[in-house]
Amino acid sequence: MLCEELDFLLMQYLDGSLPSERRAAVRNILDSHPEARTRLRSYQRLDDVFRSKGPMPSIHWEELAKRISAAVTLQRS
Repeated sequence: MLCEELDFLLMQYLDGSLPSERRAAVRNILDSHPEARTRLRSYQRLDDVFRSKGPMPSIHWEELAKRISAAVTLQRS
């Protein structure tokens, strides 16, 4: 498994957005790979820091996607 894949799975595991069947697979990875547990602890600490700073501003994902697409289109022109 690529590090990027593992990182994404660990972040989803941490925030509770991972489907239950995938959650069990990640739990198996965590049980058998010390490095994965270390990465998860790092993400937990980072999450704790963000949460201690107060609520995050809401993100309007649709608007953000439109702006990014427009900027990419402008760069290609």
